[in-house]
Amino acid sequence: FINDQNRRLRVGDTLTAGIYWTHSVSELLKFDLYYVFNDVDDDDLTNRIASHPFDNNLSLHTVGTRIFGKAFEEQFDYSLEMARQGGVNSLQHADIEAYMLDGRVRVHAPKGMFLSPSLGFEYYYASGDNPDTSKHEGWNTLLAEYPRYGEELLPIMLNGVWSNMHFLRTDVGLVFSRDFKGNFAVGNLYADDTDRDGLYPVARTGGGSYMGTLLALMLDYRYNEYLSFSAKMAKFSPGSYFADGKEGYWCQLQVMAEF
Repeated sequence: FINDQNRRLRVGDTLTAGIYWTHSVSELLKFDLYYVFNDVDDDDLTNRIASHPFDNNLSLHTVGTRIFGKAFEEQFDYSLEMARQGGVNSLQHADIEAYMLDGRVRVHAPKGMFLSPSLGFEYYYASGDNPDTSKHEGWNTLLAEYPRYGEELLPIMLNGVWSNMHFLRTDVGLVFSRDFKGNFAVGNLYADDTDRDGLYPVARTGGGSYMGTLLALMLDYRYNEYLSFSAKMAKFSPGSYFADGKEGYWCQLQVMAEF
């Protein structure tokens, strides 16, 4: 992200290293194991950089695992990922202890059914910081400071900080033709920690934990082997987490030429 719009910009040194192992037991059961080390040395913070303060001057260890697979002639697939973070932030003098959970299930209609519908469910959890403890429990996105689905710049609040939330998402995928596909999704977001002294990913101004509902529509059309089009639209309706919240809209139109 570029800093001319008060967005994130790394001004210090970042070192990232890790190891990733994937193993397949069968088509039904596969699993990943990974470890990532992230070290950030950044003393020159300014108020213009809308970054998560615990992203700066830290030594962070992340350990995670994922199990996934397909069944019933690929009509059912699933994924369950869990990760834990630990480390220390030398600038804030705080230990870090955070957690993430991502579970997904997708059911596909039998081959040959009209519109080839598929139905997906997801639950995503990123732990939030409790300002009353000496530790920092907020999940760190590990340089993944981009929308997780493309359309969801709306609810990430602090320019890429996916922290302090429960996210329940349902989507329907349709295939209108070989070259025309669509997807409609509904997502509901809830804050993990609602202490008014907590600031991330955004300060709570209302009286509840419900952050809002996100509606998204995505359409993709391939005109020929050289030209394709896509349209993505989203609407975010804020919930009780915000006082006097206003609805937000997002739209992206794209033309892709291949040669």
